[in-house]
Amino acid sequence: MGYRAREADGAVKPSRQLDRAPSDAGAAHRLMEAGAGYLVAEGSRKGHLPSTASVRTDLPSGGAQGQLFDDVLVLQILTHKSLDHGRQPYNEKLAMLGGQLCRLCLASELMRSSPEMLADEGAMEAIEKGSSAWALGGLADVVLPGVRPLLRWKPRAEGNILRSGERKVAGNAVAALVGALDLRYGTVVARKFVEDKLVALLVTEMRQQQQEQKPAQAQASAV
Repeated sequence: MGYRAREADGAVKPSRQLDRAPSDAGAAHRLMEAGAGYLVAEGSRKGHLPSTASVRTDLPSGGAQGQLFDDVLVLQILTHKSLDHGRQPYNEKLAMLGGQLCRLCLASELMRSSPEMLADEGAMEAIEKGSSAWALGGLADVVLPGVRPLLRWKPRAEGNILRSGERKVAGNAVAALVGALDLRYGTVVARKFVEDKLVALLVTEMRQQQQEQKPAQAQASAV
């Protein structure tokens, strides 16, 4: 879809620049349902356990039957601020909310299972890095297979979406999904999603990074 700009009279016209702005809410709903729909089916909204998935329909801003979110929210999760100069609802605040929960869950898991990874002075920095948009972006294809073509954003370098920061944009979408789950279904549901889908992979990635850094650190200490 071409990037669209508003004229003074409110009319919408195509711009010469191109945005990656797929607007197929149906595809976005299917993506979210595949990635996180099981949570509501198993059941919890604000800590309660409903007998059916109909809980989705009694949310003020919930989606139609069989949908996690309404059309506006499901597209907002996938929309980066770069799209349309931020004039469309974008996911920055949702990603901030979701990112905080990811950091909390990652820190809790490390304290429980791998306290040695938090023993050095850079523990907080490691947690921040381990749950960053970059780190989450590395898991996007696992957590939300098929998410990249549905991301709505404006690449800095036309023709090179990787150099334009696609991984971070994808990571923001993952964090925004966590934030949207928290907002619509409560922290119990959002935290379960993070623990089920993200934490183990983030810990593994952190452990690999630490192992890769050890030879360089040992060499630096020997000098």
